[in-house]
Amino acid sequence: MEPEEYEHIPWSNLLSEHRRERGRSLYLAAGIVIALGVGAFGARLAFGSGSGGGDAPLSSADPTAVTLTTVAPAPETPAVGAEAAAAEALPSEADLMAFLPAPAELLAVARAEWFVSDYFTIDGAEAGESNVTSAFVSDTELPPLPHSAEQSATSYVEWARAFRVNTLAGGNYAVGVLFRTLYSDDEGEFRRSAVRAVEVEVTVDGRHSGVVELPMPIPPPFALDLDPPTALDDPAKDEEVSQALDYAFLFDGDPSVLAAAAGPGDWRVVLGIEDASGIEWPMVVRRRLLEAGD
Repeated sequence: MEPEEYEHIPWSNLLSEHRRERGRSLYLAAGIVIALGVGAFGARLAFGSGSGGGDAPLSSADPTAVTLTTVAPAPETPAVGAEAAAAEALPSEADLMAFLPAPAELLAVARAEWFVSDYFTIDGAEAGESNVTSAFVSDTELPPLPHSAEQSATSYVEWARAFRVNTLAGGNYAVGVLFRTLYSDDEGEFRRSAVRAVEVEVTVDGRHSGVVELPMPIPPPFALDLDPPTALDDPAKDEEVSQALDYAFLFDGDPSVLAAAAGPGDWRVVLGIEDASGIEWPMVVRRRLLEAGD
């Protein structure tokens, strides 16, 4: 496997560039001061004699005498005060990179979702079986697959989403994928399946990826025995219900209030919101969610 290369721009380089720009500004300021002094000195020589007609020497007693002082540029000093605080507050490059998924992981996730979409889709297409078998690495032992053109059953993957990625000992990736299918029942009617999950092992080599093994069924991450963050035991105020209704008008023209409750620092209004299907969907407007979106 070829080593992956990343382009790095250390924060220290950015700070050094800022300090160099400060040094240039100091040199420019010193040059301006010297130029003004020379100009004033020349003006004194040209016009300082006044009505006397002769060149009068400059003396320390002359209040208009100009004293030229060479201003040396200030040496570069480490960032102090606000600059030092800003430098310390900047996150390191390693901290920033830690939040970014590795390109190999992104490729593994893409391959796993793609594979699940093809594997659980059977629509009678001639390329259905080759789409699945071509996703596997070479020499993978596969049983007979149900994706032949003669298959009478129908299944479509409605959606597939990866929800976890684990690195295996050999450098491969185990990607957990949630998915849901639409299938035809015995009467030819389409039904929506329950949400299911599979583990897909993927190997990545540079820009290439492949599935190593058949998908393994795993339990989906159901929300079992999880408690709500806060309990809302008091009735919501009228102004809180009005705020929820005003917000819901962005989604629907005539929402109905199904429930309203409040608690310490929070309130919750359940609304019935109807769409073009004519179905009224219970949805919520909650203060802490509104504030999180600001």
